[in-house]
Amino acid sequence: MELKTCENGHAYDASLSSCPFCTNDGATAGGAVFESVGKTQPVDQSSFTGSDNTTPVNQEFDIYGKTEPVSGGDFEMVGKTEPVSLGSIGASTGDFTFRPVVGWLVCIEGPNRGVGYPIHPGYNYIGRTPDRDIYIPNDATISAKQAWIAYDKSEDGLSDTFAFGPSEGTNTCRVNGKAQYSAVDLSPYDSIKLGNSKFLFVPFCSDKFRW
Repeated sequence: MELKTCENGHAYDASLSSCPFCTNDGATAGGAVFESVGKTQPVDQSSFTGSDNTTPVNQEFDIYGKTEPVSGGDFEMVGKTEPVSLGSIGASTGDFTFRPVVGWLVCIEGPNRGVGYPIHPGYNYIGRTPDRDIYIPNDATISAKQAWIAYDKSEDGLSDTFAFGPSEGTNTCRVNGKAQYSAVDLSPYDSIKLGNSKFLFVPFCSDKFRW
């Protein structure tokens, strides 16, 4: 193929009447005008065997990356969600177990003052990392695995118990001002000190109500 060079230094096929790189309206190839170099769309599959082959488009797009829901959907807008069936709430289903609120820890001193943290049946692990059951942020003096609080529903339904104990944290836990190095039973409105934060224990389940 014979080449020639335009006044701007572009080398191109000598059979073309003008330099395709200097053309204001875009390059021409195969009869299609490219309005914007770099825009592509899938090519006619009748002439290519690869599904990823593309060719420059000859039309404008309003927004690059614009999407729409797949056909047959019932959603009015992309990203819209709907709740799952509520019929299974309140019972064990597969790996999902009903864990109702049985009480709270309410922060009364510290950076999270006024925030309540729900307590669920069984063990609730407390710490400053998001993987804890009771996640206490904003207080660096609380250990990542500071302590635990647990609820046990008695078989007779008359002696439900709440207990508290230290975990793997390096900081001392206090209940009603006393340092705790082992598990201790909790009574309503006991105070719990973790780091620079203080909490009140507020039970929900008792002889008045239980799940």
